[in-house]
Order: sequence, then C-alpha cells, then structure tokens
Amino acid sequence: MNRPHVVIVGASGVFGSRLARLLAGRQAYQVTLAGRTLGKILPLQPELTKTHLDGKYESVVLNRDLVQPQDLRLLCCHVVVDCSGPFQTRGTNLIEAAIGAHCHWIWRTPELSSPRLAVLILRPRRPA
Repeated sequence: MNRPHVVIVGASGVFGSRLARLLAGRQAYQVTLAGRTLGKILPLQPELTKTHLDGKYESVVLNRDLVQPQDLRLLCCHVVVDCSGPFQTRGTNLIEAAIGAHCHWIWRTPELSSPRLAVLILRPRRPA
C-alpha cells in the first residue's frame, strides 16, 4: 500500500510527538520523525512501531533553519508538518524548502490546542 509520507519537524516535542502517535494510530501514513538532535527523536520510533507493526517510521536530523529543498526531495515526502519551536523565532526557510520540494507544508500554530487539525487535513480522500 502506498501511504502518504509525512515528515514531522520537531517530533521530539510535545505537539510533534502527539501528532506522530495520532498518525501511527491511524495506520495510514509513513511517518518520518525529524529534529535537530537524533538522540531526542529516536526513543519515539519503537513506540510507534509497537502501535502499528506494519508501519514505516524513520528518524532523521533536520534543522528547520538549515533545510534545503533537496533534503526534503531525498525524503520523498508528501507533507511537512512543522511542530518545532520556539514559535516566536520562526523563519521562512522550512516553508521555502517545502515549496521548492513540491510538498505540502503545515504549521502547528500556537493557537491550535492539539495536532488533530493536521490529522483531519491528512485524512486520506476516498475516490469520487
């Protein structure tokens, strides 16, 4: 089955890890956990695998301020969800990289109370 590939930047944080768990529970996505420090995101990977044994969960080092379009192209992702903080210092680099890589970009804004909106947006569409 060809599952939509979602990269969660800031996957070791509160919102990023919650979104990863929600997507794993849906059993419909390939999820890549991304962050600045591999040691912080690796512990989440086995937890997700236990949730969905057939799921594909990877971890990569990715800094939202340094990422380039080719980095996202190499991941072959469909969607990039930015859950990284601090929110007040956010630049546009990750947005520009996602646009350059021709993938969708979702920002987990401080105004959202949970990452459930991203799950609704990422819900697979049924053919008409």
